[in-house]
Amino acid sequence: NENPRKFIKKLEKNQNGYDKIILPWTAEHECCLFLEQMTDENADFSLLGNVIEIENTHYIKLFRALLEEEVETFAKFRKFKFAKREPDIYTKMLDTMDTKYPESRFSLLKSIDSLSQALK
Repeated sequence: NENPRKFIKKLEKNQNGYDKIILPWTAEHECCLFLEQMTDENADFSLLGNVIEIENTHYIKLFRALLEEEVETFAKFRKFKFAKREPDIYTKMLDTMDTKYPESRFSLLKSIDSLSQALK
């Protein structure tokens, strides 16, 4: 539910020497981050993609290809705690797009992948 940049900065402070960190990141997180960056004049597209590398630490977005509701179902089955993202303007944008164009989150993920590869 936290701003992705703040979340990663908090992890950087507490990484305890780890060089790989798994992020609880879903398709919604990635799509919302992308939409946020597209509307920000100081866009930072380096946070997009399956893996983020910051100062020799790899942040792996394990659930990036899954929807929140799929991860929530898995968490319930495995008896894990799971907190959905708090709705914001970008989540509402995604919901609106998905209503009109089903599976738009996955199309957006493909575009994000293409963009992140092109920017490397």
